[in-house]
Amino acid sequence: MQDQLVSLKRQFPLFTDYARSTVKEIWDAETLSNALHFTAQNFASLYLENQGQGQFIAHHLPIAAQSAPINAFLVEDFDGDGHLDVLLAGNDFGTEFRTPRADAGHGLLLLGDGAGHFKPLSIEESGVYLPGEVRDLEMIQGVGENIILVGVNNGALEVLGW
Repeated sequence: MQDQLVSLKRQFPLFTDYARSTVKEIWDAETLSNALHFTAQNFASLYLENQGQGQFIAHHLPIAAQSAPINAFLVEDFDGDGHLDVLLAGNDFGTEFRTPRADAGHGLLLLGDGAGHFKPLSIEESGVYLPGEVRDLEMIQGVGENIILVGVNNGALEVLGW
């Protein structure tokens, strides 16, 4: 915030003083009372199960899906067992210069069991390796196989045969 608000640099000339301050020490009561207040209850990657009549149940995806932002996913029966699976990818390289980029994702195939549970496959098991900043995934019918188009930010279109 000090980069955006010069007054904070004057109020807190040392980063340690700023770091040790509470919100109430930085902002006066009037400013805080007029500010917008937001809260977040959950930062996990999850899916919502539609129960009908506007009712949904949140289910966390496996821990392997929690390592990076998910920007794109495909829901298909990838292994041919009659149950829907999920291919997901993401990452975020556009962070500010003091914040490291979120680049721990490499694409992930989750095999579904038809009962709402998903088993993550390793890169070796699935053959999926998408380490870039993936923005979109689309499946199209190719000649003799399905083709997955992978849209990578600032990169060439990638193609996976399936």
